[in-house]
Amino acid sequence: MGPHPVPADDGDVRLALAAARAAAAAIEPFTCGTGACDPTAKADGSPVTAADLAASAAAIAALRAGAPGDVLVTEEAPPPEGWRQAR
Repeated sequence: MGPHPVPADDGDVRLALAAARAAAAAIEPFTCGTGACDPTAKADGSPVTAADLAASAAAIAALRAGAPGDVLVTEEAPPPEGWRQAR
């Protein structure tokens, strides 16, 4: 099964693809085996790499540019001020 065509008028899908492409481009310079992919610990103790942070920053920038009014909650960035996680 190949990739699904994206409807030309589906702005959300196009934005998601742009964010994914930006994240992929951001991690391209990272070469594992050189220390660039060695994990460090986040505040909660979970692992994160410099490549993770670069991909996250690029995706967030693309999403904020395309949907500036949307609230973004991501794995690598702190939640927006006032955000409450459902329990």
